[in-house]
Amino acid sequence: MLVRLEQSVPATITADGGIVLLSRSGRVFRGNGTAATIWQTLAQCNGDMDEATNVISRTYQRPAPQLRADVEQFAVDLVDRGLATVIQ
Repeated sequence: MLVRLEQSVPATITADGGIVLLSRSGRVFRGNGTAATIWQTLAQCNGDMDEATNVISRTYQRPAPQLRADVEQFAVDLVDRGLATVIQ
C-alpha cells in the first residue's frame, strides 16, 4: 500500500524525539518517537509502507510483520486526520 503524506503539513521533530504535525485546518497532532520514525521513514520511502517497514525493521532489528501492523495503523491514523491520502 502506498500513502501520500500531505506536502503542506509541517512536521517538527521535538527535542524529546517526538513529532508535531500541523494540519491544513490548523489542528495540531503530536506523536511520540515511534510516530516520528514512521513519518520520516514513510517520507524517505515515498509513502511505500512495505519499504518503510523493511527499513525500520533493519534499523531497529525488529520483526517486519510486527512492525507492519504499526506502520499500517499509523498510516490509517494519518489518513483519518487528513494528513495523508491512500494512493493504492
